[in-house]
Amino acid sequence: VMGLVEALRFEITQERLPIEFTMVNPYFIKTGMFEGVISKWPLIMPMLETGYVGDKIIQAVEHNRVIVVMPRIFYYLMLVKAFCPDRLSYHINKFMGTFEVMEHFRGRTGSNTEKSKES
Repeated sequence: VMGLVEALRFEITQERLPIEFTMVNPYFIKTGMFEGVISKWPLIMPMLETGYVGDKIIQAVEHNRVIVVMPRIFYYLMLVKAFCPDRLSYHINKFMGTFEVMEHFRGRTGSNTEKSKES
């Protein structure tokens, strides 16, 4: 997604069109969609509250920010990743628990899920 938004932004800028983009990169949000997701590091990478995420998105759009990342530690992780070879990036992700975070994932359950299965 980041590459697509960047390409669009460059093309829009080149054409001098009055269109702005704000790319939103939240971690997992406490909704039924992410039911069962467990963060290995909940103090620094907590599940995000919907109100918090919504407020941050509105602030980013109002201030015409190019990118908003939640939680803030991901800004640093993105910077580190940009300068890491793939092999090191893999080991960082393994240490951070990236590959295990979805092991207990169940997703949304309930009436909305049942209705969509019937359709």
